[in-house]
Amino acid sequence: MVKSGKIDTVARLESWVAARKQPFTLNDAAAGTGIALNELEHAFETLISKYSCRVQATAQGDVIYDFGRTLRRRNAKTAAEILLEVLAWLWRGFQLIYKACIALVMVVYFIVFVVILLVAIILAASAASGSKEDKKGSAKGSIDLRVIGDLFMMIFRFAQVTDTVMYVTDAQGYRYRQYQPAAGALNKAKKGFIASVYDFVFGPPRVEIDPLANEKELAAFLRKNKGVLVGAELQALTGWSTDEMENFLAEYVAKFRGQLKVTEDGVLYAEFDELLRGKVAAEESAIVYYWDEYEPEYVWTGNDFGRNLVIVLMNSFNLFFSYFVLTAEQTILGLIAITPTVRLVLGWFPFVYSVLFFLIPLVRGIWIVVKQQERHHANIRRRILKAVFADLARPKTRDELWQLVNQEKNLEKISREVLKEMMEKLVVELRGKLDVDATSGTAHYAFEQIHHELSAIRQIRAARTVSRDLGDVILDSGT
Repeated sequence: MVKSGKIDTVARLESWVAARKQPFTLNDAAAGTGIALNELEHAFETLISKYSCRVQATAQGDVIYDFGRTLRRRNAKTAAEILLEVLAWLWRGFQLIYKACIALVMVVYFIVFVVILLVAIILAASAASGSKEDKKGSAKGSIDLRVIGDLFMMIFRFAQVTDTVMYVTDAQGYRYRQYQPAAGALNKAKKGFIASVYDFVFGPPRVEIDPLANEKELAAFLRKNKGVLVGAELQALTGWSTDEMENFLAEYVAKFRGQLKVTEDGVLYAEFDELLRGKVAAEESAIVYYWDEYEPEYVWTGNDFGRNLVIVLMNSFNLFFSYFVLTAEQTILGLIAITPTVRLVLGWFPFVYSVLFFLIPLVRGIWIVVKQQERHHANIRRRILKAVFADLARPKTRDELWQLVNQEKNLEKISREVLKEMMEKLVVELRGKLDVDATSGTAHYAFEQIHHELSAIRQIRAARTVSRDLGDVILDSGT
């Protein structure tokens, strides 16, 4: 034996795990590193919060940790993801610049071109019929300057939606959340024209999802369910595969000072006693199961036909007039001499803008078709997963699942072929089992692990006594 100095337990454990490259238990780590078990528990919290890790339970009540063949940092981005983020940042910058152009070109250039055209027509008419004086007098009435000011402000207000979230239903019957558009300057009950122009090019914004929504929802779930949960409940909340669930659960335990425990019959569950204690309950997040919240649509413009037609005609006018300026040789309709500056300001700039105005939504339309297919697939998966979680006590046939999935009459009907294809994936993702009767050829789907976990957690909660009392205040900085 030799006298040892102070060691960095986290660094030592990290080095051992990186060299191990295989699943292991806490006892394996203690034997392999020489670190005491109580110190290992704290080191594991740091390591799990830093690297992706799956956790599994054995029938003997042990927890198996699997960091994979190599240590992978949590939320580490691949080169493709980094590229997509850069492109997204550039796209947001382009949107900001182009919206400024929309405010300028769609309105100002349209007015300028119309004025030029009208002046040319008036001059041509005057030259043909002689000089006439209009003595009919000026039009009666007054102009509300506040309306003009509102219109001007609407042009340069890029955020054309409110923070109010409303529910709408798509053609398949799926109900989803959507931002309420900002009211127009002239018609408060209808979306503003400038908002319609922005949506024509870039599409209406979808409801943003809080990046920590899963963490908040799970905390609310734990507070309402005695601070314990199993992986199957986490899957019901998020729709994740078993691999994704195990990785998130390990991270959540490390972040929120939870504990992984195993029942006598080998069910892994997480316990979060500290999350139960607190004074605030009103701000807890709503608990919405995966199958009760459908994905929002990817909308092309969100405008009605009449509004889109007006926008198309206005931009077409700008496009053709700017092209006319580019092809003019000496003057514009005999009024403005063609100079390099005039050709740039009244020709190239509005022409390029107008081409992009039509090109962007056309390209975006292709992207929308792809994303709508993905969204439709995800919504169907939600409905089928809901049927899977219903009555897990016995295996279900494909016909039984088909009836469960299509029992809601207001939703689209899912075919047996689509159900079969989706169930083949879910059996793998949820580690279920597909049995085929040799005589009848009937397929039965069983998800024994999920059923076992949900049955066990009900018993754990029934026998669990928790305390939410913070105790008496023993120190007050105000006194």
